[in-house]
Amino acid sequence: MLLSKFVNDLDINNPLSEYPRPQLVRDSYLNLNGKWDFVMTTSSNIPEIFDSVIIVPFCVESYLSGINKKVNKEHYLYYKKVYNYY
Repeated sequence: MLLSKFVNDLDINNPLSEYPRPQLVRDSYLNLNGKWDFVMTTSSNIPEIFDSVIIVPFCVESYLSGINKKVNKEHYLYYKKVYNYY
């Protein structure tokens, strides 16, 4: 596996925190990048247990996602995130 020199600089709690499209800035937005509960299964039923954490926006197959697994057509990917607004 070939990793870039930037891997060690990644803040997994706040990856790619910059505004995604600076030419189309909005007054407010919610950046969904960061840690999400995750599970990869072969069942189409929504799982009750999410046994992994994935780093969004990286794809499941990438090292930076924290999952680093191949996805096949029989797999279902489930993500879960809970935000508290106080």
